[in-house]
Formats: sequence, C-alpha cells, structure tokens
Amino acid sequence: MSNHTLSALYTGLLSLQHNVDFSTLPHGFSQDDLRFHLQKHLSPYQWKKVQEAKPKTYNTPFITIDQPTYPANLKKYPSAPPVLFYRGNIDLLKHPSIAIVGSRHCSKDSLSFTARLSWAAYTTHSILGGLTFGIEEAAHHAILSRKENPVHLIAVLEQGFDCLEGHRLRWMTQLIERGGLVLSTYPPDVRVQKWHYKHRNHLIAMLAEYIVVVEASKSSGSISTALSGVELGKEVYAVPHHPNRINGHGCLHLIEQGAHPLWDPKTIFDTEIPENKLLDSLSKPQSLQEIVEAQHANPSEMLEALLELKRLGYIRQRGSLWERI
Repeated sequence: MSNHTLSALYTGLLSLQHNVDFSTLPHGFSQDDLRFHLQKHLSPYQWKKVQEAKPKTYNTPFITIDQPTYPANLKKYPSAPPVLFYRGNIDLLKHPSIAIVGSRHCSKDSLSFTARLSWAAYTTHSILGGLTFGIEEAAHHAILSRKENPVHLIAVLEQGFDCLEGHRLRWMTQLIERGGLVLSTYPPDVRVQKWHYKHRNHLIAMLAEYIVVVEASKSSGSISTALSGVELGKEVYAVPHHPNRINGHGCLHLIEQGAHPLWDPKTIFDTEIPENKLLDSLSKPQSLQEIVEAQHANPSEMLEALLELKRLGYIRQRGSLWERI
C-alpha cells in the first residue's frame, strides 16, 4: 500500500476539525490564504497548536479542502472537514447521493422497503450510509446483490480505516473491490469515540441530496442525521409506522416536525425499475418460463431476481409457480 504524506498545516487542523469555518474562504484558495484565515479566526492557543504540528505519513489516501477533488457541495458548509481520508472510487463524490438510514434492529417489512427504495434511487443517485447494520446494510446489499460493477455506494466511517474489524471490515472490503467509496474524517489509526457518531451523521447529511429514515426510534442516531439534514436545508423523508411500533416513533416524530412522509419510492424517483416491473407482472401465479417470456429476459438472471424478491418477502414459490404475496 502506498504512503501519503499530510502537510504540517493539515495535520494541525485535524485536531481542530468541526471547529474551523472554511466556508468564507474564496474559491480556489491557496495555503497562504488558509494560514491568514486561521490566524484571524483561531485563538492564540489553537493557532500555536497548528503551527507546532509536524507532517504525517499515512497508508490511506486523502484529499484536503484546498484541492479541486474535494467535493464542492461540502466546502459551503461551516463544519466541512479539512481532510477526507478515503479508499475506493473518489469520483463518486461528484454524483448526487441519497442517504438511506435507520435502525440496526428493524422489521422485515422495513428491510424489504429499503431494498425497493435503493433499487429506485440507484437509477440516479449513489446510496450513502454509515456502514452500520440494519437499514443501512440492507440498502447497500440490495445493490451489492446485483452483478453491476462498479457500484455507486458510499459509506462514511466514525473511526479510522485500520480500526475496522469483523463483518464491517469484510463489508468495506467488498464495497471497495466493487468500485464503491468509503470515507473517514479520522486518520487510519484513530479508534472510535462516542462523539464521533454525531460527526459522522452530520457528514452524511452534508453529502446527501435527500435523507430517508426508514425505521428509527426517537433516540436513534438516524434521527441525528435527519435533524442535521433539516438544519442544512436538505429534503428529509420518513416512512410512517404504526403507533404501536416503538421502533418507528422516530419516523412519526420527524413527520410531525415537517419531514415528508414516504411510503412509495416513486414519490421521489419516478422511474420504472426491473424489480417493480417484475412484481407488477405477478398478478397471478406464473412459472419461470412464463415470466421469462413475458419479461423478454435471460432465464438465469430472472431466477436470480425472483430469489432475491423471495428473500425480501415480496413473492413466494409454490411448486413450479411464483406469486406475489
């Protein structure tokens, strides 16, 4: 893995991230402009801390806020991170993205809806999340289960890359190998702290064009992402839940506060996706051969789509026939 050296100035800024407003800097500013800005806005103690910093070398690539590859939509926010560490396809930051977030412990219905939403959104947007289980994992895996390559999937970490382990490490590796992108505002060796989650959620909100909360309790971290989105003027949607479902109270509260209710992905994405077309065609039980002929599709690809819809709970198989539930 290649080594990447971060300048002393930006190494110093890493310890002050979330505390420096870069939004007033001119377009295409230089490091001299940045130094003048910092002298003007930092306290003497903070400026001394930046000046005393030394360059650091990392095994993970990064982009800094003065580089043209740094996403323009981030620079306009006062809380934009000075450094973005990344692995994968950094060009995905040029595409519009939708954050699909929600509870780690969620219902089967919410997982199914998440897959439908991801399929619909994916025609025009990258799918963005926090590499966490439940809703966000379902959103990414709905796309990873396809054969498309590269995948337009973006994940944001709450810690350094080298501290990830277990299932999340395997998930990140798969995402990168398939052409996705993983971001972190923390150097590779930084372990997670409690306050990192809030900063990660705020960055997700800054990067997203839309934010959809599929299922969440009132105390869920997904609500923090949605509230950040509201503060930033983003379009926020929430999926309505029955009042008896405590894990959906966060969504109901968001709707009460003005979020758009969402029960059909077509509300945002008026596109005809193959999965929806296949579901609509199953108004009566049909064999695989009948489905293939009606859809003018490859038999193996159609069987794969049917099995995925069955796994998500939309259809069932009775003998040789497939039918919608």
